[in-house]
Amino acid sequence: MKIVQLMITAMMLLIAITGCRKSPEASITANKTTAAVNETITVTSTSKNANTYSWIIFDGNSTSGVSSSSHVVKVSGGDACDNTYSFKIDQAGNYTLRFVAYYYKGGCSAINSSGYSDGTTLAITIQ
Repeated sequence: MKIVQLMITAMMLLIAITGCRKSPEASITANKTTAAVNETITVTSTSKNANTYSWIIFDGNSTSGVSSSSHVVKVSGGDACDNTYSFKIDQAGNYTLRFVAYYYKGGCSAINSSGYSDGTTLAITIQ
């Protein structure tokens, strides 16, 4: 009888611990993946269990993000608390958007706390 009670207690503890943890599942949709130079592209997070976001755009020849360079012009969003990012790219070429969805217990204002993350990428062609 005590073994059964111990097993039930252990299972309830396991359920309680894993039920508190929210692991995000990163996913995004874009209104287009091929665009003309300076045409607005909007990408929206459709992630599950996420409350904080990271958006970085790489060009085809670089491993460092170019989102702060002159080639990528932010239209709106794209900050840690924004689940949508609209931008324009002013030079033709192939780009990759690296998106990471995070879950922080305290929300996007608790970025320095421990959290969970998942990422995905999106290929973008500017003609």
